[in-house]
Amino acid sequence: MKKIVSVTFFIALLLVLLFVGLRFYFSYSDKVRVRERLKFPDNIQNVYQVGTVKIDKPVVAYIDQNYYILPEETVSEYTGCDSLFLSRQDVVLFYDSYFIHGKYYDKQPYNFNISDLREESCIQPRDTVRGLPVFKFYFPPKDFVLILLRKFEWVCVQEPDVLHSKYFKDYIPVLYPRFTSRQIRQLRERY
Repeated sequence: MKKIVSVTFFIALLLVLLFVGLRFYFSYSDKVRVRERLKFPDNIQNVYQVGTVKIDKPVVAYIDQNYYILPEETVSEYTGCDSLFLSRQDVVLFYDSYFIHGKYYDKQPYNFNISDLREESCIQPRDTVRGLPVFKFYFPPKDFVLILLRKFEWVCVQEPDVLHSKYFKDYIPVLYPRFTSRQIRQLRERY
């Protein structure tokens, strides 16, 4: 009887030590991987979230195959020259989370409500000003997250439909609208 108890105790102790040892090994290997990512050039991210921005009466304009967020009063200053208009500081690119790899969201300070929502799903056509298509939001965003996005371009690899991104050194400011959870549900139902 004493042998059975001691053998059972020994097996239980062995299992506990095995469990603790495996847990230590995996936590240590995770720390090693984190340290690896902290070395140059892996410590440079393609996306940096800077803070939140409030915009009174925001609208969206479609210029040169991209969506831009701007205050409503800025639309009246459009003269037809796209390059001059895009050089303004109050005309900021609409951030499309579809183009950014998911690993950049895991430790971000702002809740993006990442979903299948894209620009087209949260805006509706409003009017055209001197040939400039202008859209309004279905719901006014509670705020915008200001993001620095590393410039990139899509590169075809091996086959015409296989795309990879090539990143450059420059960063551009972009805005991502944040909605309430209720608004997100209504936009999903609508889209």
